[in-house]
Amino acid sequence: MGDKSVLQEYFDQALPNLISFGIRVALALIIFLIGIKVIGFIRKRVRIYMSRANFENHIVHFTDLMIKVALYTVLILLILSDFGITASAVAALFASSGLTVGLGFQGALQNLAGGFIILVNKPFVPGDYIKEDSHGNEGVVSGITMLYTTLNTVDGRKVVLPNGPLANTSLVNYTREEKRCVNVSFGIEYSSDLKKAKSIMEEEARKSEYILSDEPVKVFVSELEDSSVSMGLHFYIKGVDYWPAKWDILERVKLAFDENGIVIAFPQLKVSH
Repeated sequence: MGDKSVLQEYFDQALPNLISFGIRVALALIIFLIGIKVIGFIRKRVRIYMSRANFENHIVHFTDLMIKVALYTVLILLILSDFGITASAVAALFASSGLTVGLGFQGALQNLAGGFIILVNKPFVPGDYIKEDSHGNEGVVSGITMLYTTLNTVDGRKVVLPNGPLANTSLVNYTREEKRCVNVSFGIEYSSDLKKAKSIMEEEARKSEYILSDEPVKVFVSELEDSSVSMGLHFYIKGVDYWPAKWDILERVKLAFDENGIVIAFPQLKVSH
């Protein structure tokens, strides 16, 4: 009888705590279910707003993911606080156990942030020809994901660039503007007819199928070098035609020079005896 009375007394003392704990669990479950509904509603409204504002799908998905993570974190912390677990305690736990994991994911998080910056600010879009300054990679942008940007080079290679470093380096976008200036130079011998050379260069530029006829063509002497006269040629074309236009004018002028006796100079080495 003594043992039974002790057990009964222990049960009577523990019962209020058990009831209190059960109520807390029930309330936590209710809060969690309500929180799921609220989070779902908020995410849906944000997605609808961003879609109507014509945000790109990558940005919509990234924003939705960030909102989901943030709101579920707040919800879980709210539930844990009801059990006496504070946010600072949770943070200390993650800081002590997740340092190594955090370092491993540091690069991925940097790329994720870089992808978000690129997709929001749009320094380039698929189809643009870009060159980044950190490693000199260049090519046509064929794809942009949240972590990586893919370039197709002129010689048929595929270059994959992490968005983190790419978002934090300077780059040149060659096709963002509708028109570009083609700048080429030719070094002719001092004995060649300078005026004829200038006339040929301007004439061949105006014959080019790529030239924008409403823009000026400039031909000039850019420098008097040791063994040649450097001639410059500037004319405007559509941005997407840059490489074909440059290759075309180089061939045109070279052939025209040959037909008219204009000699392109080459370095000469004088050997004294």
